[in-house]
Amino acid sequence: MIIQEFEFRAPDKLGEALAVLAEGGDDIKLLSGGMSLMPMMALGLVRPRMVLSLNRIEGRGYVRDDRDALRVGAGTRHYEIIRDPLIARHCPLLAEAASFIGDMQVRNRGTIGGSLAHADPAADYSPVLVTVGARVVVRSRRGEREIAAEKFFTGLMATALARGEIVTEVVVPKLGAARGAYTRLHRIEGNFAIVNAAAVLNDANARIALGGAGPVPIALDVSAELSHGVTDDALAAVGRRVRAACGDAPADLNASADYRRQMAAVYAERALAIAAGRTPARHAAEMGRKAAASASTQNKPAAGTVGGALRTAIAIAVNGQPRRLEADNRMVLADLLRDVLGLTGTHIGCGTGSCGACTVMLDGRTVKSCSVLAADVDGCAVETIESLAPDIQHLHPLQESFVRNHGQQCGYCTPGMVMSALQLLRDNPNPDEAAIRHGISGNLCRCTGYQFIVNAISDAARALAAGKPPPAA
Repeated sequence: MIIQEFEFRAPDKLGEALAVLAEGGDDIKLLSGGMSLMPMMALGLVRPRMVLSLNRIEGRGYVRDDRDALRVGAGTRHYEIIRDPLIARHCPLLAEAASFIGDMQVRNRGTIGGSLAHADPAADYSPVLVTVGARVVVRSRRGEREIAAEKFFTGLMATALARGEIVTEVVVPKLGAARGAYTRLHRIEGNFAIVNAAAVLNDANARIALGGAGPVPIALDVSAELSHGVTDDALAAVGRRVRAACGDAPADLNASADYRRQMAAVYAERALAIAAGRTPARHAAEMGRKAAASASTQNKPAAGTVGGALRTAIAIAVNGQPRRLEADNRMVLADLLRDVLGLTGTHIGCGTGSCGACTVMLDGRTVKSCSVLAADVDGCAVETIESLAPDIQHLHPLQESFVRNHGQQCGYCTPGMVMSALQLLRDNPNPDEAAIRHGISGNLCRCTGYQFIVNAISDAARALAAGKPPPAA
């Protein structure tokens, strides 16, 4: 439960959202994916008077062909960008960047517009969009305007958005004959990048952009350095220029400023080398994935009405059963499932979207239910761990495999781990070990026994392939 009360609005028309934003003052936070906003609110770092959700506005997620560019709706979720055939054909490095964002649950919920508006200096999209010369379309009651991606980011988590404006679309130029690449340095999968780099080059021009090395992406035209080819000397010259350009590199617990400058140069050189086709396929795969390929029972609130003064009426389907209730605006989906509906199979660990113990399905895709407002799931379908088996005598093949392979261990992370594994096997019925580890990267195991979990999922994949398909989304 988020501590401070706030008003919640979820209009179904963009015009209504713009009106609320224009008339509501400065103390309003827009909610698109919410993968950054929700943890910040849970920690008390952000305390808005109103949360304005954009998730009920239809038609915000799309990818459209528009002659020499692609138009990507601001509500397009990361996993949709990864899978979109137009992006794979015309700007694959955008999909590659999306494949690094957070983890599966984050990619299922987060949006490109939300990521841009949040403007984290280590975000994955930013260097790509700056490098390819993308434009950000924003709208207010005053009208619509386009902002070059390079000018959209104005400072540390600051943008060129004026009061009352909402990001509605991103215009991404097609690469055509140009080649591109995206690389990043991170500690473990799911972490923000320490530094990242995007490169685009053709026969006449070469351009790179760097993230994490300053408050905004650093864009450089390196055509002169590469005028005689992508040689070792040319790349070294690019590296020297990158180090000089990263004078505002920050220092934090992840890296010193000097280390960031050095790594920015290294990853810029690698991005250019990959784009030029110099890097062997095995090495390139290491640089980036290819996107194509509790309260007591006595203290529980009564079902149907939850908590404080500011509430929202919602109608949802939970494990196939329709439910209508009023939820405290501060309540997250995990609390609703556990404390109101009594579905305690969904566990709460960190409460900030880090551990994945609370993973459930929302409209057929996994999300971390501690990072989704209960008020924001009106009209949605939720599946919890309880949906997989009617009782302990009739377990789902995935659950049976966890038991057989000792994958459940202490059991705390298991419900969320099973739901993530279910999503993985729906998307990829025959995953190898690397794909399994990638698929469960958003779930932390407190027993540290990941090998048992990997074995269980691999075993379940074989069992399901033998004739026991998982239930449909």
